[in-house]
Amino acid sequence: MKKLIPLLLTAVFSALVSSRAEAQGTLELANETNLPASKFSLYAVGYSTANKVMLSVDGKFVPIPAGAGKITGHKIGGRGGLNQIILERSNAFDGGIVLVVLVPRGRPAPYVTYTGGGSSITQPTNPPTNTWPGKQGKFLYQFIEITQPSAKNPTIDISMVDGFIMPITATINPSKRRPNGIAQVGQPLKRSGEPSSVNRKTIFEAYRRFLQREDISREEKAAYLALFTSSGSTGSERTGIVNPGLFIASGSHPTSPLNSVWDETIQALFHTPGRKVGMRGDDNGYYRGTVMQVGGRWVLDFIGYTDASCTTTNGNHYRVYSPLTPDPDGSYQLNETAGCMVFANDGVFADSSANAVISGPASVALGLQRDLVSAMNRGVALSGGTTGLNAENSTFWGRETNWYPKGKTYNVFSRFMHAGRVGRQPVSVLPRRPAKDAQGVLMGQSYGFGFDESPVHSLANQPNVPSKFDPTPDGTKRVVITFGAWGGA
Repeated sequence: MKKLIPLLLTAVFSALVSSRAEAQGTLELANETNLPASKFSLYAVGYSTANKVMLSVDGKFVPIPAGAGKITGHKIGGRGGLNQIILERSNAFDGGIVLVVLVPRGRPAPYVTYTGGGSSITQPTNPPTNTWPGKQGKFLYQFIEITQPSAKNPTIDISMVDGFIMPITATINPSKRRPNGIAQVGQPLKRSGEPSSVNRKTIFEAYRRFLQREDISREEKAAYLALFTSSGSTGSERTGIVNPGLFIASGSHPTSPLNSVWDETIQALFHTPGRKVGMRGDDNGYYRGTVMQVGGRWVLDFIGYTDASCTTTNGNHYRVYSPLTPDPDGSYQLNETAGCMVFANDGVFADSSANAVISGPASVALGLQRDLVSAMNRGVALSGGTTGLNAENSTFWGRETNWYPKGKTYNVFSRFMHAGRVGRQPVSVLPRRPAKDAQGVLMGQSYGFGFDESPVHSLANQPNVPSKFDPTPDGTKRVVITFGAWGGA
């Protein structure tokens, strides 16, 4: 049986520099997989529910027809295929998703279904089932997110938040002299004339070795190893390494230790009477949280202040509920566990009910929840001070060199995506002037969980954390998006 040869999809964004307000760019798609045409094809399915638009075969985002229907994918490359995606400020859209799908030869083009003229779209499920709507079956796919504002440069997001499925890299202004361009995110690309050491196969192998070295229990190692899935369009090959939040979502895998791995941290953070937490809000206010019980449920009760010493209130009052005693009016997945809320940044950490927002803007409450659960995923939520003053915890949590300390509970999948290695090469591209984590390992740019963004309430000028350009910088002439090698011959 022949081995699967490297999958390589390149998309080129050419910015047209013009004095006109109507700037336009093109994502030129070129299928360079070298996969046997008799076995596989690549398709792209694109849409935005926010603007009710879909990707057409000529590369433009056009209105979705009224009512209900299907958005069918377009074969990438070839005569009559999809060869480019056109971005223009007169056709702005938000939260665009482009799914790049590997389809076995002989299968029909993949599609997603919609209702309400595109306001609601049934997306394919993520691994481990990876099943598409209808009776399409299971396809491997990777996606990128694109937002084209009406007056700004586009944002390009290489999202690995659902898990690692296949290598993907975005490079700004690559050239023969500078193949890595002026900026890059994703997985490192091979240099000209050299074999690629970072590919799908070697990343899978690196994950196994990484777990063996991690200072966690045997049960936790087995739980994280179980994130490997094997259902996909390439037979018995692994689909990917699933994000732990997806693995235990909606009550799936109820016996996994990942459901309760955070319980000790939650008990200390939310169930210690009188414990104080000091945070900075997205409104630049100072917030002092105190652990208490409300209606028999444990909460961090936050009062907002205008000063670091927390003497003058700003009128805002919020509560973040413990995942072990959640808000009765909150929004949750079916059978959602405390572990899932932490890994998926969901439940009590995405709660805007009246119980959570006593007074003040809901956006500030959601920001506090975001920073709390991010600190948990990074293993620093129980560190940084206990007075609740001077936003001391936010300052500590946002310092990248404090992240992922040995002996603490943190998101091991996330640490691998940032600090994993294939030999001496990082799994994820290092930013300029990269920071080391608390265990002394340089951290690359990736999404290990949904809120895995660059910190905003700590030191300035720290390295970029997520794998995205937000937005692409002025002077961008080309953005090359590469879906990289699978490994093997």
